[in-house]
Amino acid sequence: MKKVLLFLLVLLVAAGVWIWYQRRAATEERREETERQTRMKEAVSVIASRHNARIGWEKRLMEENELKKPFTFQVEDALVREGRPIKPSP
Repeated sequence: MKKVLLFLLVLLVAAGVWIWYQRRAATEERREETERQTRMKEAVSVIASRHNARIGWEKRLMEENELKKPFTFQVEDALVREGRPIKPSP
């Protein structure tokens, strides 16, 4: 009986350690992904400010068309509207 209880205790501790490790690894992955996205946004912002480019023009175009696919002349209007270059969203 003592061996069974000892085995169950060891099994429970091992399961706890495994769960802790999995959660820690998942948290680390989320943190790294967040940092990568932050670095990417900062890099795009630097490039956009250096070239006076507009960011997010695709979103504005799609909002104007209410989830319809835009026609070619609508895309051209969105690209030429302010006379500045555009920077595609990543």
